[in-house]
Amino acid sequence: MNWLKTWGINAKEFAKENLADKTVIIVFDNIAPKKGYYGRYLAYIYMNNSGVLLDFNKELLTEGYAGVYVSQFEKLNEYQQAEYYAKSNHIGLWAWKIGESSQHTI
Repeated sequence: MNWLKTWGINAKEFAKENLADKTVIIVFDNIAPKKGYYGRYLAYIYMNNSGVLLDFNKELLTEGYAGVYVSQFEKLNEYQQAEYYAKSNHIGLWAWKIGESSQHTI
């Protein structure tokens, strides 16, 4: 199984663990369209974490489960910083190193 597919599965499991049986708030961006190129909804997902709203999208980026698709949306800079943090610390899908095979197995 290749590296990106493996991390896609990991991201799915992370989402299940953190969002299953939880109430979430879904917010659409004021700049970006509601759906992207592939017909998927583009939205921010917030979850209640002990009375504090947590931006789950940013959490995915910070923990290395996702990357930013550069386009025009309100949180672009914030999300790019979260992705940069994961990349520079080799977290999650960014743990892959140049010269390694991208055909890691699980």
